Amino acid sequence: MVYFPAGRYLVSTSILMYYMTQCVGDATNMPTIIGSPDFVGLGVFDADPYVLGGSNWFTNQNNFYRQVRNFIIDMTQMSTSMAHGIHWQVAQATSLQNIVFNMVEGGDTNNQIGIFMDNGSANFMGDLIFNGGGQCMFMGNQQYGIRNITFNNCQTAIFQNWGWMFVYKNMVFNGCGVGLDMSNGGAATSFCCRDLMAPGSRHVLLSISSEVQYAV
Repeated sequence: MVYFPAGRYLVSTSILMYYMTQCVGDATNMPTIIGSPDFVGLGVFDADPYVLGGSNWFTNQNNFYRQVRNFIIDMTQMSTSMAHGIHWQVAQATSLQNIVFNMVEGGDTNNQIGIFMDNGSANFMGDLIFNGGGQCMFMGNQQYGIRNITFNNCQTAIFQNWGWMFVYKNMVFNGCGVGLDMSNGGAATSFCCRDLMAPGSRHVLLSISSEVQYAV
């Protein structure tokens, strides 16, 4: 367990998470991790870095035991051409909890992404707040439960790149351009009703949309 006391931390490259690592901030006074204007890396936190040739440090389906919780991630100084808060390519026994993502609002070329999850076989994230950004959540994984998420003034709240067995519950969209974008048509991207749990399903339960141009 790596504990972060309350405070402001300026980083210019990724905080790399090794196997079985938990990054935990003070729950009563959450630390702020600030990405610098010259930041280099795939995410402020990176759970599975890419190496030369396009391979990862870890096999994504076996990338177990990772937790990040109790942080404010400030991306407002980072480039809008490409910046990620968390690169979360993980599998079982992993979670993201109680995290606030502050990103740049607006802009025609805003490509900031709060959570970039391109692969894996994981399970849970919840109690997250996204402010601004191009895409708050880029989702590609399987067997996932996601609950209690708030999106404020982002261009696209959720981009579902692909997925298998995703459950979204208690999602709040405020002032977003698009709530849930499933236009990519990747593997298993069907949208099913709440009572059907089958491979390829998407469940959106008890969600609220406020001032959203396109909900789905």
